[in-house]
Amino acid sequence: MPEQMTSDTASFTPPIPVVPLEELSHYFVLRNRDAVVGFLESHPELIRPVLEAYTHIQAVFPDAQAFLDVDIDGDLLGQHQQLVVAIATDVDAHAAVTRLRTFDFDWWLTQPASKTGLLLFTVE
Repeated sequence: MPEQMTSDTASFTPPIPVVPLEELSHYFVLRNRDAVVGFLESHPELIRPVLEAYTHIQAVFPDAQAFLDVDIDGDLLGQHQQLVVAIATDVDAHAAVTRLRTFDFDWWLTQPASKTGLLLFTVE
């Protein structure tokens, strides 16, 4: 007889497998590992887009280093969290913004995850 789902098991979210986390940390520096892991456990659908983004980041920012962190934006309606991919580059600010726009229009804005508001790409 199949196991019935109770309210306790219905809300259970299995932890992220170790392999995607190891893969993420191969490409990205995790600034606050616990916060990033916790956020991705709540939103595992973001793992694949973040991993796919790395190739596209490198195409536009070949010498850049990418960081992952969680940003918490508090307002009167509560707190909104999002995963931030910060691209650290040595190019001047104008060139960095131009390259980020290229990244956005060539790849990021065509991705379904771009519509969720849970993932932000920025330059620093």
